[in-house]
Amino acid sequence: MGGKLKEFVPIVFVNNLRQLRQDSGMSISEFADAVGVHYMTVYRWEQGARIPSVPMMVKIANVFDITLEKLFVVE
Repeated sequence: MGGKLKEFVPIVFVNNLRQLRQDSGMSISEFADAVGVHYMTVYRWEQGARIPSVPMMVKIANVFDITLEKLFVVE
């Protein structure tokens, strides 16, 4: 299960991040400014090429006013 879980978590995070950003009406650049990173960093997160650090995930959750766990929930 370990290998499958490692693949599953980034997919869920990527999908949730993109959906939250789009639902909020923010562009990639606007969201990048809100969390203090370059827009290409957000692009890479949304493509699944990179995963943000835990402190950055907390910042992301705060921007959307959600719990950290909500970033990893399958809906």
